[in-house]
Amino acid sequence: MKSEINESLIQETVNLGNQILTELDKSLDTIRETERKLDESIFFHKSAKRTLRGMTWTGYFMNLFYPVPKLEPENPEAEYISFEQLDRDGNSGIDNLVKQSKNMNSLLKIQNKELERVEMKMEENERIAERNLNVIFKYNNS
Repeated sequence: MKSEINESLIQETVNLGNQILTELDKSLDTIRETERKLDESIFFHKSAKRTLRGMTWTGYFMNLFYPVPKLEPENPEAEYISFEQLDRDGNSGIDNLVKQSKNMNSLLKIQNKELERVEMKMEENERIAERNLNVIFKYNNS
């Protein structure tokens, strides 16, 4: 009786672990999509900056020496890493729990690295957009 309760508790924990891994996987996809959108936004802000700078003679000549903005390719580290499905037939419940915890740890480390990168890109995007707004404000008030 006690063994059956333990096995059912372990199986319930394994099922919950699978749900958590699935949510972590979806979360990682969302983070990567956010990063892609930030890359696009940074590209458009840099393009706008170049256009705004080119509205003056000095800016026109400056643009000759600055590279044309390019859309950054997707980060090579951002390759899709899916968690491994656990082999329920050949492993005990405890083995599955150990595998799940390792997979969760791995996914969380990847997410933390990617969130740091997203945060840096958000700050860069904000800086460029603020400079562009200042230039537009200056042109409107002159």
